[in-house]
Amino acid sequence: MLTEIGRIVAVESDGLWVETTKQSACAQCNASKGCGQKLLASVAQNMAHIKAEFDENNLSQQSRIWTVGAEVTIGIQEGAVVKGAMITYLIPLLLMLFFGGISSRLALSDVYVAAFSFSGLLLGGWLVSRFSRQVAKSADARVIVVS
Repeated sequence: MLTEIGRIVAVESDGLWVETTKQSACAQCNASKGCGQKLLASVAQNMAHIKAEFDENNLSQQSRIWTVGAEVTIGIQEGAVVKGAMITYLIPLLLMLFFGGISSRLALSDVYVAAFSFSGLLLGGWLVSRFSRQVAKSADARVIVVS
């Protein structure tokens, strides 16, 4: 389970709203001066609000008195993160390569190959957005209160 420590900003009957600090790998990178990611991270808002649900297997969490401002540990299953990353990146990439390969096999001009490849990328993005709505409702993708 991947865990993160955050601060409680709201308490609800089925979970907690938790504020966590967004982290990036910029502190460990040697190319920090020439990287646009570090610039974006410094400009963007540094906090994220996440709803963490109470684990139905741990009834003591629901009966515990939670206070706004207190620290709490939240977690998500590693498999959900890995699966989500693979789907998000691989489906559009594979469809782009497939559409580009088919159009290239048909001996179409480079403009059409690029257009078909881009169409495959867009189709993959649309499929990921449709699939992510279903995955977000699954029990594996839930963020839960650990302690």
